[in-house]
Amino acid sequence: MYLQYASGGDTIGADQFQVELINGVAVIRCQLRPVDENQKIDARRLLDEKLTGLQLHDDFIIEGLAKFLDQKSALLCGLQLEITANKLIYKNTVTLESLEPAFLSLIVT
Repeated sequence: MYLQYASGGDTIGADQFQVELINGVAVIRCQLRPVDENQKIDARRLLDEKLTGLQLHDDFIIEGLAKFLDQKSALLCGLQLEITANKLIYKNTVTLESLEPAFLSLIVT
């Protein structure tokens, strides 16, 4: 997963992707899984800087999300992103910038 900030970005491993509809909002969740010390440092950045966007290149996850959003489209009124990092949960409203078979881009609003 690529996390974008105003001053640059970081690629960090992530897993446990889920999506759930809560009161009309599709809540997209994941957990950061840094694979080395550099990614651990990058994960802490999420708590220090304002996230501006997120990009993901994972066909399986993107396909599942696309199906979910399509099936629930009549009920959707928004998107929220929840990222667990260092036992803390980062939450923010997001908009879908791009949803293609091999590319997902979310903008933090």
